[in-house]
Amino acid sequence: ADGRRDVAWFTARGTELTEDDWYAPGRSLGMYLSGRDLPARDAGGAPVVDDSFLLFLHADPEPAELTLPGTPWGASYEVVVDTAREGQEEAPGTVHAAGAT
Repeated sequence: ADGRRDVAWFTARGTELTEDDWYAPGRSLGMYLSGRDLPARDAGGAPVVDDSFLLFLHADPEPAELTLPGTPWGASYEVVVDTAREGQEEAPGTVHAAGAT
């Protein structure tokens, strides 16, 4: 009951998409996939909990500043892959606080 759903959609500002946002001309879209409340159970019958993921897509040749969603979605986010950075200046494992850009 903390407000998180299995899937949530975000703007580049880190806010949840409204119905109007779906029709706005923006070129960035974020998707949060929750790793909790999975229907699977382990061998002992306990609920299976996995990692949650936040994916941002940006379809414009110009760079954009993206803001990471805050609570209840996450307190911090770990970069796993960043295809916008040729040299991957921030190595996988870099952690950013929620609300950071």
